Amino acid sequence: MLKIAILPLVLLGLLAACTPNTKQKLSQDTRQVGTFANDTFITSDIKANLFAQSAFKTFHIHVKTVDGIATLHGVVPTEQLRQQAITTAKEVKGVKGVIDNIEVNKRQ
Repeated sequence: MLKIAILPLVLLGLLAACTPNTKQKLSQDTRQVGTFANDTFITSDIKANLFAQSAFKTFHIHVKTVDGIATLHGVVPTEQLRQQAITTAKEVKGVKGVIDNIEVNKRQ
């Protein structure tokens, strides 16, 4: 019975320990809720469109979108795949621009 009484206190302590970090991260993002939601949808669409192409199923391209500007990070083995990823991102509705941080490494 004592274990059951202590468990909520432990969980409450863990939750309290996590809260300042979460508040700090939220306060650092100054985007409006609508813009944040649009950026999330854009990021999801880009990732889905990349994954739908068989060439990108073996390479991880990280996508982050802020205010409609998509930033791509990752490593691909050819310049053609780098260009294909950029084009795919640019074709997604709502994308205002693409920042290319994709590295070409032929050893991949």
